[in-house]
Amino acid sequence: MQDEESKIEKLRKRREQIAMRIDAALQLRKRTRESVRIVAVTKYVGADAVRTLSDIGITDFGENRWQVAKPKVTSLPSATWHFIGPLQRNKVRMIVPHFTWIHSVDRGELADEISREAMTHGVHPKILLQVNVSGEPQKSGVSQDRVLSLLTYCAKLPHVEVAGLMSIGRQVIVPEDARADFQTLAALRNDLERQTGIVLPELSMGMSNDFDIAVEEGATIVRIGRYLVNFEQEL
Repeated sequence: MQDEESKIEKLRKRREQIAMRIDAALQLRKRTRESVRIVAVTKYVGADAVRTLSDIGITDFGENRWQVAKPKVTSLPSATWHFIGPLQRNKVRMIVPHFTWIHSVDRGELADEISREAMTHGVHPKILLQVNVSGEPQKSGVSQDRVLSLLTYCAKLPHVEVAGLMSIGRQVIVPEDARADFQTLAALRNDLERQTGIVLPELSMGMSNDFDIAVEEGATIVRIGRYLVNFEQEL
């Protein structure tokens, strides 16, 4: 019992540290605390750990594989679930009923499938268009020169809400080096809004190593895994 209480206290302190770093970044840009959503990436922990995180006030959880996510999603259906990994069309029917957010839409065919499945279940998931801002060939995401056409296509679909953009920045040793990718995504969002008149309020960018820098550059969603939970040692 004492060990469990110690784990919970460590998690609570870590959550407070994250909040303090986000608050400091927000103050630099004169933004409000409510403008940033923390998504706990729980792909390496089980349902018990997710419930513990929920107990300390985490409400949003991110997963990238349905088979891994299923026992957690079904054990905590009241949470807000984000699908953050590459999504194949044949997996959409399993994802749509359970995930409020889908971060990884990078082609029209996938958006079509999500919209059709959403109609079946009477839901309207929020989708983010994943952009490969770094241009790295091994990464998923639409290229910058094709995102405009993808946006205009997805915006016409009846059962999804295009809420913004998502990107996975390049891996860097020095967190500050990730800033350029965040600036690129924010500028791209602003350009798309000007060109189309479509409001794109959400920017999902920044992870454990660089989330405060992402917030400085306009992130509204940060995806935090290992910094929030030291998986092997604490859960």
